[in-house]
Amino acid sequence: MSSAYPPPHYNEPDREAQLQLMREQPLATFIIADGDTPLATPLPLVLAKAENHDKLELLGHLDANNPSANLIKDGREVLAIFHGPNAYISPTDYTTKQLPTYNYKQVFVQGILMRHTDPADVQADMHALVRAMEPEGNWDLSPDDPRIAALITQVVGFRLMIRSITGRFKLSQDKRKADRDVVNRKLMRGIH
Repeated sequence: MSSAYPPPHYNEPDREAQLQLMREQPLATFIIADGDTPLATPLPLVLAKAENHDKLELLGHLDANNPSANLIKDGREVLAIFHGPNAYISPTDYTTKQLPTYNYKQVFVQGILMRHTDPADVQADMHALVRAMEPEGNWDLSPDDPRIAALITQVVGFRLMIRSITGRFKLSQDKRKADRDVVNRKLMRGIH
């Protein structure tokens, strides 16, 4: 007997909900393959509109000493996973008799890499990251800060041209509303 996986009710089709999670939880797991060996790196990725068109892309950079840095090449396919709130759900959390489970929100992004070769592009993406993390404008990168010029030589910058975005929100959708409400409150508190 075969059934769909994940169950269709765990797929989150709302693009704005997917993008919101990506903006609110920018630390993604960046996965790239070295032959048959997958490499995973946690790094912040900034959602942006691609230049010259309305498509979305992710901006990022990683330490040049990271083994994944040598794999950042134009046209390379990668996966980035954005992790939202998650929580173990005990049978005691439900208002009805249930088995334990785990609930979560995740967004999976598949895309094509474009490696930066111009240090000015790396610096521009670093500015975009700081602006995303400092929305009040409390701090910004100063272009004449000598630390920035040194840092840019030690990182590999890239853009990830998004090909697909898949939201998977497992939120006890198959349970009664009273149970979903209890689970949602627990999930939003970030209890792991």
